Amino acid sequence: MSVLLKAKCIEMPTQLFLYLTMAKAGSTKNTKNKAKHSKLMAQKKKKEREKKEAHKARLKALNEKIKAQKE
Repeated sequence: MSVLLKAKCIEMPTQLFLYLTMAKAGSTKNTKNKAKHSKLMAQKKKKEREKKEAHKARLKALNEKIKAQKE
């Protein structure tokens, strides 16, 4: 049985071909820790966003203080 892989025709035994193309038994890949990973990434993004907002607020307060001192 010939199979076209990356523009090359490769001869392989039928059972090997069926093994490679049939659905695998057992748990599916990338699902066990997906929820945990999503939660951790959301926490990380939230932390970075809050850090940026705090930095902006600090700079804004500093600019207002400087303007008030000039007047």
